[in-house]
Amino acid sequence: MASLDIKVGESLILPGVIADDDLPTLYQAADAFVFPSLKEGWGLVVLEAIASGLPVITANQPPFTEFLSEQQAVLIDPHDPQAIAQAMLQIVQPHIAQSYIDQSRTICEFYTWEHSAKLHLAGYRG
Repeated sequence: MASLDIKVGESLILPGVIADDDLPTLYQAADAFVFPSLKEGWGLVVLEAIASGLPVITANQPPFTEFLSEQQAVLIDPHDPQAIAQAMLQIVQPHIAQSYIDQSRTICEFYTWEHSAKLHLAGYRG
């Protein structure tokens, strides 16, 4: 594993709020999606990143642990900057990134609008 002496911040972009039209371009330009959210109602942006073919680093807490396993994403303590930095150094290694991409690929099948609508109909029919 690479040393933390590498300047992670030199390759890190913290863009703030992104316009919806710009998201696909940014996902395609990224090496990984890092989302150490402390509070999140649902991880739609994580699913977008996975659908874009990115390996994901996110918080080891709900809602992410409700649909991601340790084989599908790097799950880290969002309060630990050292763990986040270490995960970032790890995930840019091509064979590691590809493993997460391959393992997470099937997740999006369960979160299509059609699948969601069917689950809602089944719930209403009860």
